[in-house]
Formats: sequence, structure tokens, C-alpha cells
Amino acid sequence: MASNFQGFTTVFLLSLNLLFFTPVLAPPPSSCSGRELGDCFSLPSDQNSPCCRQLSGLTDLEAADCLCANFVPTTLRVPEPNILIQLILERCGKQLPPDHNC
Repeated sequence: MASNFQGFTTVFLLSLNLLFFTPVLAPPPSSCSGRELGDCFSLPSDQNSPCCRQLSGLTDLEAADCLCANFVPTTLRVPEPNILIQLILERCGKQLPPDHNC
């Protein structure tokens, strides 16, 4: 009886060890880089522009968040950044998610 308890304890402790000390894979780094997004805010752009190529691997929401995070007010004096971001996303073949605000 004691050997069964010892075996159970050993298996249980090994299971806990695997559970808590197994390395976790980090998510892949975001492809949202502010350096290459400067081209996005100088309209017009097409789907072959560096801006659209960088946004192509992202979902619509990720692309919108990426543009919002890198939005710098320009001399265009856009009262609402969402309008400019919507135009950029449309030119790159993406849609601004409903109710998305920068």
C-alpha cells in the first residue's frame, strides 16, 4: 500500500514539475514598425507601397491599431484621425473595424 502511495506521489510531483516549468513560447513580434509607416500618412498610396506591404500580414483590427499607435498629426490638419486611417486602410484593401477609435 505504501509503495502505491509513493508511486502516486512521484507521478503527481513530476506532473506538477512539467506543468510549471515547461517553457512557454512567446507570441511572434508584431510587424507594426513606425519607421516604415511614415509612408502611410503621405497619401496617396497603393497596395504595392511599403505601407501596404507592412500592413498586409495583419488583420484589419491589428492594422488599424498599428496605424493609430503610429499616427502623428501632419500638416493635413485632419480633425479626426479615424478618417485618415480609414482612407489608408481602404487603399491597402482593408476595412476599419466598426466602432474603432484611435
